Amino acid sequence: MATQTMVRKGGPNLKMAVPGPNAKRIIEQDAKWISPSYTRSYPLVAKRGLAFDYGLLGDVLMEQGKLDEAVKAYQSMVDLRPDLESYARVAHIRWLK
Repeated sequence: MATQTMVRKGGPNLKMAVPGPNAKRIIEQDAKWISPSYTRSYPLVAKRGLAFDYGLLGDVLMEQGKLDEAVKAYQSMVDLRPDLESYARVAHIRWLK
């Protein structure tokens, strides 16, 4: 059976390879100065201020081995919404420490 490529009418007509030249420059500059393990979501989490976001941030930090920073994120989560989801995360990180 032959495969077909579906093209949507009115879709974007890309004239260059993705990512474009500006994006490549930004990516190269970013990789030069910032560690790939740097968590870039700090400002977004603080701006939105949702307990769920602090939980996800804590999960990422915990996976990266940054347990002290993860504890702070989980504490913010508990402060905003003390429930079983936040308590389970705190219990898990206490077990790890």
